[in-house]
Amino acid sequence: MSVAQFDALLTTLAPHIRKKTTNFRDPIGPEQRLAVCLRYLCTGDSFTTIANSYRLGITTVGKIVRETCDQIWRQFQPVYLPTPTADTWKTTAKR
Repeated sequence: MSVAQFDALLTTLAPHIRKKTTNFRDPIGPEQRLAVCLRYLCTGDSFTTIANSYRLGITTVGKIVRETCDQIWRQFQPVYLPTPTADTWKTTAKR
């Protein structure tokens, strides 16, 4: 994935995966959250390996992957996998 592709994906997802700062901690930024998720999806590494690479907890990595994948689906499903209409089914049947 090129830097431009990563930035485009981040622009779409950042508002949805950004967490709020609290008095107790600074959140993991959307850039790192997306990088952790993409690393898991691309390499299939275990959460333990990714946690050690990014110096995060194993449970944290699992939560980041689940939340980020959920937002990838929510943001891109309507664009790339829209719900079929009756016309879509008829066109497909004719082919």
